[in-house]
Amino acid sequence: EIQFWDDSQGSIVEWLWVFDTIQVLGGAFEQNPIFDFPYDVGGNYPVSLTVIDANGCQSTVMKYTVIYDLFNVYVPNAFTPNADGVNDVFLVKGSDIDPSRFELIIFDRWGEKVFRTTDMTIPWLGEVNGGQHYANTDLYEWHLTVYSISTAERYIKQGSVTVIR
Repeated sequence: EIQFWDDSQGSIVEWLWVFDTIQVLGGAFEQNPIFDFPYDVGGNYPVSLTVIDANGCQSTVMKYTVIYDLFNVYVPNAFTPNADGVNDVFLVKGSDIDPSRFELIIFDRWGEKVFRTTDMTIPWLGEVNGGQHYANTDLYEWHLTVYSISTAERYIKQGSVTVIR
């Protein structure tokens, strides 16, 4: 929700606000409207204001309103890599994650690295030792480093995942 203000000078008699002049999310005819942008879709939204004064003179201004995506990271706490089509992979998902600045590392209970990827579209299928073996039913620790696209802020997360066979 954003409050907009008209700072026009003179005897303005009409206002036309257009919120997102590309997709036209909405409009208003009042001097200082409040508008709700989508909370889950970040972007640079062009907003225009056209004013008309008592003499019929018209003026338009357009500015961008920046709405940041919500930064979300979802990491499952268990998966069953048994090829039954349900929960077969361990995959990090979320929003506002920079795919070019992503790293996931998974360790076994002895601290040995069993999986690493910098591609957030590549899931862990439960393989270890370069794919020669598969992880036993056990608890594995994950370390995740991700960056927000909107703010470039770095987030370091860690947790555990249970492999159930």
